[in-house]
Amino acid sequence: MPIIRLSVADERVVFLAKRQVDRYPPQMKTIQVPDGQGESLTVIEDAGLYIAMNILTDNLMSLGNFQARSDDILIVTYPKSGTHWMQAITNLMVQNVDCLAGSGEYQKNFYHLEYTPLEIINNAPSPRVICTHLPLERISLDFLRMKSKIVVCVRNPRDVAVSYFRFCANLKDIGYRGSFNGFFNLFIHGSLPYNSWFDHVFSWLKAARSGRHDIHVVRYEDLQQVSQ
Repeated sequence: MPIIRLSVADERVVFLAKRQVDRYPPQMKTIQVPDGQGESLTVIEDAGLYIAMNILTDNLMSLGNFQARSDDILIVTYPKSGTHWMQAITNLMVQNVDCLAGSGEYQKNFYHLEYTPLEIINNAPSPRVICTHLPLERISLDFLRMKSKIVVCVRNPRDVAVSYFRFCANLKDIGYRGSFNGFFNLFIHGSLPYNSWFDHVFSWLKAARSGRHDIHVVRYEDLQQVSQ
């Protein structure tokens, strides 16, 4: 009987289909976060970290054992801060692969710590370009131990808030139906998936300025200026 080999995209579909029957780990819980104006959004809470409902919670539970590589490139962003853009640029530079040229190539070369099954990331060829929205204290320390290259892309918080609001309003898993004023309350108080923009960005900037790690900071607005 011939052996059937699944593509990376097909492996993701199978993995996610199997995962639908599982519940969230007992350490995590689903909560409703009120916006102070009568509406709320739904998140998963894990030891104080808010994450989106569509995340692969198994990944978070296993990050402590994740094995980084010295030639990994980790792209760090707060949500709606140029994640896919930065990943596409990096893949084009490192692997000469245009992730935006076609959906097949894009899926094949897109790895995200919270959304791509770790078994796929672990089996990916080097150099791997991996994205994450996680704050500094929640990533695998192996990225720092192995001195992986880390690219932190930072966007103006005003634009992040507007883009994040539109994203959450259209994402069924979050289910936010409030106004921008209500959402802004959540944004200012760090009550969104990945919590506070300020804490997230400042922790990474502090690590970059320490000079102890191979961290390069990119401004989203600079990318816009160069592309014009």
